[in-house]
Amino acid sequence: MTRSERKDLRREEALERATSRESFLNKHGRNGYVQLLEHLNMQFPTGAKKERAKLVKVIKSIKA
Repeated sequence: MTRSERKDLRREEALERATSRESFLNKHGRNGYVQLLEHLNMQFPTGAKKERAKLVKVIKSIKA
């Protein structure tokens, strides 16, 4: 597999994950963001601070 083929494959996989994430969040709304934050806290308890901050900001902006 050439370098460009690997790059294209990674790009396709990233797009698939992004669309999957967007459809999940559209379906579940605020609870979806809360669920992502909980998973992030379990997966990376001491890391991913920027991602965690983004999720907290979005959760606070969405009214319960």
